[in-house]
Amino acid sequence: MALVTSVAIYPLSLLYTWLVVPQVKAWPLGVHAAVFPLALVPLLTFLIMPRLSRLLRHWLYAQR
Repeated sequence: MALVTSVAIYPLSLLYTWLVVPQVKAWPLGVHAAVFPLALVPLLTFLIMPRLSRLLRHWLYAQR
């Protein structure tokens, strides 16, 4: 599951760095740092991880 999470986070962090960071660069550091988890955690929890888990269920939960 850690590998699947890493696969999900990497493209999102690249996208965030490309699209969001230039827009919030002038904001105070605390606010700037809070934007990343506030955006990514709901996306990962409710949208991306359920789909990835379903897609990779045979690999994640393989029968022995």
